[in-house]
Amino acid sequence: MRGALYWFNQSRVLFNMLEFCPKISEELEKPDFREYMIETAWDYYEVAHHGVSNKGYIQASLSCLAIEIILKSFNSEVSGNEGKINENYKPNKHIKSLGGKKSHDLIELLNLVDSKYVEYLFNERDIQTLEKNRNFFVSTRYGYEKDVPSVFYDSISKLAAATICKMVYLYKKMGSDDPFINNFDVNEVYFNNVQKVFLYSEQTI
Repeated sequence: MRGALYWFNQSRVLFNMLEFCPKISEELEKPDFREYMIETAWDYYEVAHHGVSNKGYIQASLSCLAIEIILKSFNSEVSGNEGKINENYKPNKHIKSLGGKKSHDLIELLNLVDSKYVEYLFNERDIQTLEKNRNFFVSTRYGYEKDVPSVFYDSISKLAAATICKMVYLYKKMGSDDPFINNFDVNEVYFNNVQKVFLYSEQTI
């Protein structure tokens, strides 16, 4: 039993040594901070994956919504409570120009984001995942409808978690003083929700 406890403690030490460090280009400028939007995106992700229901269409829909909010954060304007932790925002003219369902289309929203931020947030496979799920929130959020698929994959959920982690990491590096941003443990979230790490031992307890 003592050996098992030692292994457990050593495993936690190794896990704590893992560090999520996405590369930030020197050309990447400080974005307009929209911390409450990032927090809201995280809230939706949390509800999707740690709520009472674990139905696939709910997890995927809210994961898409989380990514949508993050993409919109690059094209939003402060509309109230300026400088407060519950700052309010509204879409700017670029998002408004999309109109209707296109304002939920992940690829349409992605095309409005500066290419430098896109390159930081997403690789080619990520873009393919966005393309595949570009209209998921609009077309599949109602689980009772006929065309809602019965099988769901976790790629969009992992992408949502990774994107949130990258945004929080970027905000921290760029000097955000928001409590949510600075108390958010990107290592714990990333290695538990995106690139899961399993530590095991052949020892018997």
